[in-house]
Amino acid sequence: MSMNDEFPYRNLPKQLNAMIFEIQRRTKAPLALIIASMLGAISLVCQRRINVERPGQLEGPVSLFMITIAESGERKSTVDSMIMRPILQIDEENAESYRLARAIFDEEMELFLAQKQALMSRLKSETKLDLDTDNTKERLKALEIKKPVMPIRQRWLINDVTPAALKHILAEEGASTGLMSDEAGMLFGGKALEQLPMLNKVWDGGPFIVDRANATQITVKDVRMTMLLMAQPSVVESFLHRGKGEARDTGFLARCLMCYPQSTQGTRQIEQGDTSAEYLNLFHKRLVAIATMPTDGSRIIMRFNNDAEQSWLDFYNKIERLIGEPGYYSLNEFKDYASKMPENVARLSALIEYFYTGKNTICLRAVNIAIEIIEWYGHHFIELVGKKENALDDSNILFNWLKEYCSKNNARNLSKNTVLQYGPNRFRNLGKLNALLEILQGRNLIYINHNGKAKVITVNYWMD
Repeated sequence: MSMNDEFPYRNLPKQLNAMIFEIQRRTKAPLALIIASMLGAISLVCQRRINVERPGQLEGPVSLFMITIAESGERKSTVDSMIMRPILQIDEENAESYRLARAIFDEEMELFLAQKQALMSRLKSETKLDLDTDNTKERLKALEIKKPVMPIRQRWLINDVTPAALKHILAEEGASTGLMSDEAGMLFGGKALEQLPMLNKVWDGGPFIVDRANATQITVKDVRMTMLLMAQPSVVESFLHRGKGEARDTGFLARCLMCYPQSTQGTRQIEQGDTSAEYLNLFHKRLVAIATMPTDGSRIIMRFNNDAEQSWLDFYNKIERLIGEPGYYSLNEFKDYASKMPENVARLSALIEYFYTGKNTICLRAVNIAIEIIEWYGHHFIELVGKKENALDDSNILFNWLKEYCSKNNARNLSKNTVLQYGPNRFRNLGKLNALLEILQGRNLIYINHNGKAKVITVNYWMD
């Protein structure tokens, strides 16, 4: 499933390239995994500062949604911690500041509630005795004006959170954040499909509604969120097929930059040599400079120069033509993703330009770099999602075999080891079998329980 085509890094600014290879020499992680983390960091700090305007005066966010598919052990945690180090430090400082502010708030709120309760008791007594209540009412109004305000927790990064919880965090904690996870099973599991329209609106920069515990609603506007996730192949396979393809049908995956880089495990030989962090330190300084810039809430609008605009228009028209054309190179089956490619080019070119030069005019080089990268991600999307029907067919074949086996043996369930021993030859690979079983679970066609250490598969005939 993974692809060994090389990431188009060569045209990136030299300092970014140098930083990428500093990290690769130290971690031996896949190149595409490192670059995804780098682009995620750039998106995170820039999204609160800039918007991008596409031809036609279409202004929108620059935030990127990135999903890197990889097995455990690919050192994504190590890479993320290296690249995000100054942002993580800022978050630690903010967390301590919030802790102190919250302690003060709790004390002040306790005093406020005691004072309010005393005044309310006095008001009730005065009302009961038919006494003048004007003074007490005025004191209540004055007290209400001084009601303590709960401090807002400012954090750049959110880790391992369910989509429902994420919705409330975005509503309560501010307008710019990043969702980062090394194991995205929590986001892709359970009731994640119910929240995909909300994630789409966050990517679009549009408003969404949050239901509060007290039965009121709040409309959240102008939120920016970068998403930087790593998920194991079986998790992504299951997510792609859950809800009869709803993960794709909602348009969520079309907004994401997905890739499955070739593993470097087994080739990561330790060598003596340069462990310089010169360019990583320069990258960190730029991250901090942008992250700590004072802001009044407004954003700089990034616009194309004439040559850059023409290049973007040529790319847009090329994609539109490939959506409509039949044949091998047609994008008609992937028009959901293809239709978002020009916008992702605009976002990425704005990020590269602003991060590297600080200018608000996007040059031709930035657009051409972005086109190369987005086309690379497009090939990965087609390879990943294009296998959807094959995987679905395989899961159907496996389900039919499970039913037939149970029928012949007058049983409702069987062990996973039984499938590995007696099932169709093509499914006697543990990784392949696990992926297909997750798909069948996601379709509610089977249940998997534990009997000691053994996994037992139960066929759900009601869903057949």
